[in-house]
Amino acid sequence: MKNYKTKIYNFTEKKYSIKELEKIYNLSGEILKDSTRSVVKLINYDNKKIVIKIPVEKNKRKWIRFLTLFRKSEILKNLKSMEILLKNGIKTNKPIAGIEYRKYGMVFDSFMIYEYIEGTVVTKEDAKEVIDLLKKIHKLGYLHNDPQKRNFLKNEAELITIDTSLKKKNIFISKILENMEYIKFAVDISEAYKYIELNKISFKLAKFLYNFFRIKRKLSKKLKKILNK
Repeated sequence: MKNYKTKIYNFTEKKYSIKELEKIYNLSGEILKDSTRSVVKLINYDNKKIVIKIPVEKNKRKWIRFLTLFRKSEILKNLKSMEILLKNGIKTNKPIAGIEYRKYGMVFDSFMIYEYIEGTVVTKEDAKEVIDLLKKIHKLGYLHNDPQKRNFLKNEAELITIDTSLKKKNIFISKILENMEYIKFAVDISEAYKYIELNKISFKLAKFLYNFFRIKRKLSKKLKKILNK
């Protein structure tokens, strides 16, 4: 991977060399996702299940590419999220490496490698535990940023969160943003509403904003369909 910069993390038992990472990248495996947004591949290497994720859309979009002049790439933000969660005792994927190619200071290509984690998607029985986990993340000063049901797994008694891209909270509207995350999860599992303080003003404002943006998205989609006819 000539001209690629590699950041290696130290959360896995095995320590990977640059040469091994290149070998892992070139191995064939099971394609878990292949869309315009991202490609995700699961491979077996040295008796370990490993995931390679390529954020195709973010690698190609010119505006996002330009922004990488001033900030970290998407893959490094995601791997940093894993690092923060693990250091605070929250179960998630263990990061192995983030690899990127920059040209003129901008990210033109990138991908990340991390350990696969087993689990089944949470059910209504796990609603309280998920809300409590979100509260723990919020107390650390972050938002989960994608609290859909599919991003919370159970492995026996352990609760796991995946696909996180932690975002620092805005202190002025933090309570509203926190409640919007609870609502997003409760849309998938309504049982979660039992563990949210529904009478708080911050929840009511969050609910109003959530519904407003949902309607706005629907109208935007309809408008696009009309314009494309």
